[in-house]
Amino acid sequence: MRGHVIKLFLAGVLGVGGLAALPASAALANTACGQGYNAGVSRSGSTYWGWCYPHGGYVRYRIHVECPYGGGGTTPWASGGGNGVVYTESETCWFGATADWVAIANG
Repeated sequence: MRGHVIKLFLAGVLGVGGLAALPASAALANTACGQGYNAGVSRSGSTYWGWCYPHGGYVRYRIHVECPYGGGGTTPWASGGGNGVVYTESETCWFGATADWVAIANG
């Protein structure tokens, strides 16, 4: 039944003979990204990005990077589903600094 409802929803959004993009908010997250469980923050130098394995579910999350001398901040929401990896965009600390702390937020 659920698959049938989703197909009807997509048919209504896409319409006859046309295409439309589905916003990230069209699907609700049903899997949380938990640091140390199915998600984490990777680093290369002073640049940080998030990664999360939805394990067949759907995720929506972002990371926040706090830097001592500026830079960093909060990434835009990253979302996706299935059995692959969903990555966020990256944030970079200025002057080659290491982040004071990083956090993952689900949305």
